[in-house]
Amino acid sequence: MKKVLFALLLLGALPAQAQRVSKVSGNQLMELCGHTDIKGCDAYLDGIADAIAEEPAPRRACIPRNVTTPQLRDVVLKLLHNAPEKRELPAARIVVHAYGKAFPCHP
Repeated sequence: MKKVLFALLLLGALPAQAQRVSKVSGNQLMELCGHTDIKGCDAYLDGIADAIAEEPAPRRACIPRNVTTPQLRDVVLKLLHNAPEKRELPAARIVVHAYGKAFPCHP
């Protein structure tokens, strides 16, 4: 239940027309996921993955069911390590971009 509520909250963090953008930056997410709070990080990443799964087609990412939360974390941290210039962007935008690169949807 907690996960579903968190996913619903994150729907507001995903970019859309004139909607509020999360104030969490890539730098903050990198700290959270790397040192501070792995459980909080994983809940954030799972919530965004759940929100993407509920998007109408075309989705921004197609994450297979067998992908684990630690794998999602690895995908995001890899992008943050390899593209430090993106760390100032909103975390939700970074996560969606990372998921889309790692798990593209094929028509």
